[in-house]
Amino acid sequence: MAIYRILTLDGGGQLEMTSTLLLADIEKRRPGFLAKTQLIAGTSAGAMVGLILATQDDPAALLPATDKLWQDFFFLSMNSVFGAMLGLVGLGAFFSNERLEQYLSQDSLLGDKTLGDLKKRVLITAFNLDHKDERTGIRTWKPKVFHNCGPLDEPDLKEKAVDIAMRSGASPVFFPVVDNYIDGGVFANHPAMSAISQILADWRRGFPAGAEKPGVLDDLRVLSLGVGQDRQYVDAGDGNWGYLNWVLNPLKPLLILGALLHGDSWAVNFEAEHVLPLGHYFRLDPYYVVNSYIPGMVDTAVMRKTVESEETQKMIDRSVEWLDKSGWMSDEI
Repeated sequence: MAIYRILTLDGGGQLEMTSTLLLADIEKRRPGFLAKTQLIAGTSAGAMVGLILATQDDPAALLPATDKLWQDFFFLSMNSVFGAMLGLVGLGAFFSNERLEQYLSQDSLLGDKTLGDLKKRVLITAFNLDHKDERTGIRTWKPKVFHNCGPLDEPDLKEKAVDIAMRSGASPVFFPVVDNYIDGGVFANHPAMSAISQILADWRRGFPAGAEKPGVLDDLRVLSLGVGQDRQYVDAGDGNWGYLNWVLNPLKPLLILGALLHGDSWAVNFEAEHVLPLGHYFRLDPYYVVNSYIPGMVDTAVMRKTVESEETQKMIDRSVEWLDKSGWMSDEI
């Protein structure tokens, strides 16, 4: 039996540091874990990390670079004074992506590499605001999955990795639209089922002679990493709530957005756990040691303390046990 190993990384902006710290801890306990990974699926910030890691056969050496990316993220996405003012009045994005793109374009990170140049398979989610159907000519918005998993003539292979990273991370309100694309989290902030579906689609379609062919569901192993979560709850009773409570509540800002994102994540977990054979899927998504006041914003020190906490370390223990039992660390390919 061949084993096909998939690592998935949720979106989450600077919170992605939590995922990179988790990866570093797992790699320390099981050296070669990342080298054995065959497909990395990522959304938004997870796409940026996934693409960087995919540039090397053994991505472990790049973990410090991904950590630094999130440590410097606020500076890299800082807007001009004028741009920030436009953001405050709703006439522009809160942040700029210019320095971030320049940073990712370093030769030591993504450089000019295309998806076809990457050493690992990747799957990256984005959302196209203006898609034109080639057959009918109808224009509509549509989810887009960029990947280098399929046939050798796959058009995505020619796409620059840094362009895909910026498209997937173009979070509405926070960052400008990129090439008519916005954040992949609009439809798949947790990309596990997208990755599983893509592998199945390629397997059913078949491959050109000489290209690798993943196995069926029995062969898949999926490790899914979240960006951490608050212990969130709402005691609303039978409240007759309007948009002030759901969107502008000062105690729980953007409450509806958080509910939608977490609800989607839980749905994907349920689907992945039951679509794959028992024991072939594992989810690691710790709770922060301190709840955040604003969704998507947690101090980097809190992320480090969270990963170092006894509760999270026990979760990592279980994830490493799963790696051993699932055959991830075996030499089967």
